[in-house]
Amino acid sequence: MDLKIKDSSYRVRFDDWMYLTSEKVLINESKIFWYGIYAGKVLISFHK
Repeated sequence: MDLKIKDSSYRVRFDDWMYLTSEKVLINESKIFWYGIYAGKVLISFHK
């Protein structure tokens, strides 16, 4: 995926996992890799 930041574009890869922690809560964890190097993580929670 191409990640656009300001005037630049970076080719990154995501390792995406979803965890259903209860009937009402889903957690999405996405690890971001740039040229095979770990660049960061995004955690999102969804509540019903």
